[in-house]
Amino acid sequence: ADALSFFTLSHFAQRVKYNFTEAYPTVMLLDTAGIEIDRLVGAYVTEEYLQDLKDYANGKNTFTKQKEQIKDEPNNYNLIVKLAEKYFVRNDTINSLKYFLKATQHEEGCRNAHHYYMTSLLYQRLERIDKAINYCEKAIELKPESPYYKKHLEKLKTEG
Repeated sequence: ADALSFFTLSHFAQRVKYNFTEAYPTVMLLDTAGIEIDRLVGAYVTEEYLQDLKDYANGKNTFTKQKEQIKDEPNNYNLIVKLAEKYFVRNDTINSLKYFLKATQHEEGCRNAHHYYMTSLLYQRLERIDKAINYCEKAIELKPESPYYKKHLEKLKTEG
């Protein structure tokens, strides 16, 4: 990318429609043609955050690159999780679900409660409440101390 443009969300949203996760501060990086390079979600300024900005500006570890990389490394656990999260923040439920399901089936991720919780949220988006409940129960089984998982399960059972 030759240059990056920065806009406030409201300024940018007036000109282009992108799928944003509404609950989180989001920095979207664009090239000079307005093509999305990647996005950073969350309000944190750390060394890692700054390194991510530098990497994206240099075309390293971008969403596009990771989508290409997974073709050569389909069982790369870290890459599977990164893609699941990147699709999630883009509100791409189907692709996010695909990768979170892969993460729950991977030997490194099958004991990660967060993956099951995220899968539950995605099934909820798809109005597959039965599957959402099953995955939330698995998250609770793996991390019973989490009040968030329990609250989500309660909501699924009462509100659907």
